Amino acid sequence: MKSALELFDHQEIRDALSLNDSHVAMLKKFHGQLLKVISGGSKGNLSKEEVKKQFAALMKGVPQRVRAALNDEQRQKLQELIGDQFFFQ
Repeated sequence: MKSALELFDHQEIRDALSLNDSHVAMLKKFHGQLLKVISGGSKGNLSKEEVKKQFAALMKGVPQRVRAALNDEQRQKLQELIGDQFFFQ
């Protein structure tokens, strides 16, 4: 399954956000850590529905923890590039 973080694999996005390889690796590391937390929740801490909901949100959007690793200018530019996130049921 593809992740929304794959957008950072595109050189145009990296250039627009002034990201280098190490910064992208850090963003993907944060994303992986969030995925582990959700996977851990599937072992009883969260309901199946909540795990599905969190996993879908993680795969379709750029999580807040990942956005927090960007500076203000990068967050604003990312928002301009990808627009608002919509949730479908």
